[in-house]
Amino acid sequence: MQFFDKYVEIDNKRRDEMIEFLVDQVEKTRLFAPILFLLETGTPLSFVFSQLMYGGAPFADIIVREGQHTLEDYAQLFEDRKNLYLLIEAIEERRDNVLIEKEKEKLRRKRLKERKKEEKDKNGDSKGFFSWFKFPNKK
Repeated sequence: MQFFDKYVEIDNKRRDEMIEFLVDQVEKTRLFAPILFLLETGTPLSFVFSQLMYGGAPFADIIVREGQHTLEDYAQLFEDRKNLYLLIEAIEERRDNVLIEKEKEKLRRKRLKERKKEEKDKNGDSKGFFSWFKFPNKK
């Protein structure tokens, strides 16, 4: 069969490239927690799932465009549990980086808001809630 003739072990460069692609896809969806949960709980069955991927590979070739990572590539990736642990570590690292960046952005916005408020108070533009209402001058 032609399908099984093209089996080639993936090298470390290709493995890292595929893991990076998967991590990018996880980051786009922002589903870090559910995906990590599924990967962690499915770790003992990773070999079984990879074998199921081989079964569905001929059908997936219809959907997957040429030049992309194929289902056989991902089946090879998940055959070795070490690769799965590398994927989990990469996702956790990216999640931590995203959370750190989010906190930095939050802190930056807070400081900007405080700076604007200080400038407004310094210029005398802010007189509180009652500055919106016109009261007659007392003489």
